[in-house]
Amino acid sequence: MAVVEQLKLWTASVLQSRQHVPFGSPLWAYKITDSELEDLQTVLQRLFSTTNTNLLFNKHLSVLSRPLVLYIATWLQRKTKSCSGQLILATSL
Repeated sequence: MAVVEQLKLWTASVLQSRQHVPFGSPLWAYKITDSELEDLQTVLQRLFSTTNTNLLFNKHLSVLSRPLVLYIATWLQRKTKSCSGQLILATSL
């Protein structure tokens, strides 16, 4: 499963370049760049379009969990607007 390997490489690359971020830090501390987010989105789209979702979550959850949570959190942070302390989801959701 080559796409799972791509996801492993993406995760390792980001963690390697963020060694200064202590384990357990908030996700925003990783300061994912737009380019990294786009790369991750491409890998995740490829992964979900080529792999059965049940198989993906049952067999590859340990590989998928970190980057997927990081992607969702970063995407939401960038695609939402703050309004009186509340988040309003962008129309693209």
